[in-house]
This record gives sequence, C-alpha cells and structure tokens, in this order.
Amino acid sequence: MAASIAEVTSLVPMDRGLRCPVEIGQGCLYGQIYQSSFYFVSSESKSWTESRRFCTERGADLTIINNREEQEFIKKISGGAGVWIGVTDSDVEGRWKWVDDTLTSG
Repeated sequence: MAASIAEVTSLVPMDRGLRCPVEIGQGCLYGQIYQSSFYFVSSESKSWTESRRFCTERGADLTIINNREEQEFIKKISGGAGVWIGVTDSDVEGRWKWVDDTLTSG
C-alpha cells in the first residue's frame, strides 16, 4: 500500500500557480502545479488499483514521469514517501507500460 499521486493536465492555475484547488463533489483537493499539470498526493494508503480508480473517478490518472526533473519534483512533493505512479505490467508480466499505453524506456 502506498499513497497515490494524481496528475491533472486540464486546469487553469490559481493562487499564483502555487497551490490549486480541484473541486471533487462537495470538497476540494489541494496540490501543486508543475509544468502546467496539477499534482495531488493522497494522504490515504491504497493499492495501485484503488489509487488509479480514485484518480480516474476525478478525471485524472496516476502520473507518468517524463524526465528526471519531473521525477525530482514528485519526490519532493511526496516527502520521499512511497507513492504509486502510472506504470504497470498488468497486461504482460515484466513488460512495463505507462497508463497511456506507451512502453517505458530502459
């Protein structure tokens, strides 16, 4: 179990881009903006599947890491805690791909 980190890419930054609330039903999520995407780290521990469901039910998905800078940003906002990201080998064991169906490199 780990916390999930969601990435939402279709938000308009608010509060000078430092923190951005996202409306979910009657409540809000608070997170951070990085390169035009909003990132939210859950305080609840969930399985990868539960974390992905949490994200997709809110119009987001687990994050896809595109470069070292983004990886360092995620490490920073998660406080170094273990978090679920959008990579899986659920289709073929040992064949890792991102949630957008692109294969991982390396």
